[in-house]
Amino acid sequence: MRLLTSAPTMTENLVVIEVLTEDDKNWVEITGNPQLGYSYVISNRNVAPNCATVTRSFSKLEVVEDEITRALNQGVPRRQRFLLIGMAPMPIPLPSNCPEYRSLNLIPAVALNSTSFPTTVNRSTGVMSTLNNILTPAIQDESGRVAPPTTHMGITPISLTLVSSQVGITPRFCISPALLHERNQALSTSRSQYLIQLKRLADAGLTFYASEVIREYESQVQAWSNFLSTYSIKQLSLISKCETPLSATQINSAYQSSSKSIDSLIAQRAKEKLESDCNDYNRRFDRVSQLSVLLRKERLEDLSYEEFSELTKSTKAIDCKRTSSASLEIQLDTLGKIEQILIVSEQDFLNEFCTRRNSIREQFFSLYRALKFRYPSSDLLRDSQRNLESQSFSDCDSKANLEALIAYSEGIDSLITKINTVLQQSQNLEKKQAITTRIECKAGKSTLKRKSKSPKCPAGYIEVRLQLKPLSL
Repeated sequence: MRLLTSAPTMTENLVVIEVLTEDDKNWVEITGNPQLGYSYVISNRNVAPNCATVTRSFSKLEVVEDEITRALNQGVPRRQRFLLIGMAPMPIPLPSNCPEYRSLNLIPAVALNSTSFPTTVNRSTGVMSTLNNILTPAIQDESGRVAPPTTHMGITPISLTLVSSQVGITPRFCISPALLHERNQALSTSRSQYLIQLKRLADAGLTFYASEVIREYESQVQAWSNFLSTYSIKQLSLISKCETPLSATQINSAYQSSSKSIDSLIAQRAKEKLESDCNDYNRRFDRVSQLSVLLRKERLEDLSYEEFSELTKSTKAIDCKRTSSASLEIQLDTLGKIEQILIVSEQDFLNEFCTRRNSIREQFFSLYRALKFRYPSSDLLRDSQRNLESQSFSDCDSKANLEALIAYSEGIDSLITKINTVLQQSQNLEKKQAITTRIECKAGKSTLKRKSKSPKCPAGYIEVRLQLKPLSL
């Protein structure tokens, strides 16, 4: 055991004592209640009994282990390093109306790691004197064996006492050793939760500025670590020069409050991401939905298309204000499978679509020509003719964008609906003989045309039947 501070007056009343231990196989701990005590010299022995009660004062010594030394000595023997750190005790205030009877300018008797002072009586004068009592701390190993305190001669009483000018100065630790997170379960828990939240925050790509209390506490934790591993006056000053020490309540509150704030930030980011992902899903779904509607009319028979068609039945647009991440994840998974099919097969689907649409286009023009021949003076056809012929009805281009193909498909559907309507109405009028009808008659190489409300072929001629059937959409 040795004193690291040269004198308490040099380090603003702080006392730092190093204790080195060695055990053949067990880790040890310092037990008991290490203290530093003063017993002041009495200058007036005739003081009233009620005043003669405050000659002795004690201050607690904090026990802190250097974890680095332990980490470096995992084998045997087990070597450890402890520091006893505390303040020089202040004199206890006298009871009211009592004169000062203590000689505060004289060196008091000193007790270290003990709360008692031995005494001796001068045989000549009968005066009792108080003696120093400097002991090593009690040490107990993991098996329960105890090494009791023993008298220590290596530290002198004068090095543990203060000059009168320093009496009354009471510096404080910025955080007491009891508030180091490895020694305080409550702080360790709240700090661990905070660090977990910080990692979640970093994973979410967010930043958070720690509160002043947390920054000060973390700084002090590092300062204590440096101080315990390498003692120096400078390091000692970093842990003791604080006007207002941090309390456990302050530190716990700062960590818990920050954890809640981080949780709110993460929840807000998750909400924003969910809405963003949902909107992206709806954009992607809209295209798949349009493609599905476009292709469904053609009833493609490709196996890939059957899988595509089946999967699209289980997808839907999502209300981004109400959906959950779990529901969105399910829909995204299905949409992803659909898009994988389209990467390989979409162009094949569109090629087939255009092949079929071009076939319908040819059927449309065949029916249109047949109608013009059959009903040459039809008002119905005449009224629809301009509308039918004005439509852009070129070949389907499977390389065109989806919007153009949808417009093309809708245009064909509209024209087919119109021409089917003209056909049905014309045929109804023909049955009533309310419309002029033209037919073509053929006999061998000879052909002739007849036109009336009920035309018939001459004898020996056969009517050439036209294909006048409605087109399927």
